[in-house]
Amino acid sequence: MFGSAKAMHKRLADIQAAYSALEAAHKELTARAEAMNKHAYLIGIDRDGKLNKFTFVRDGKFTVIETYGTLEDDPAAWKRELLE
Repeated sequence: MFGSAKAMHKRLADIQAAYSALEAAHKELTARAEAMNKHAYLIGIDRDGKLNKFTFVRDGKFTVIETYGTLEDDPAAWKRELLE
């Protein structure tokens, strides 16, 4: 019904190896997520009239910083250089 004992032991060993690999990957992913939460990441640059708006994310929270723009400011170029 389930095959030979040898085949079952091999299958069990494969499942245990896959589980161990999954556990290791989960630990690494968790460590990386914790490290990322310590930093703010620039995720958006926009222009709204005279204002430049920079959107950051940190620890799942969004923050928008607004600065007064100048005629020389080029948010499209900044996006290309920093976000793409």
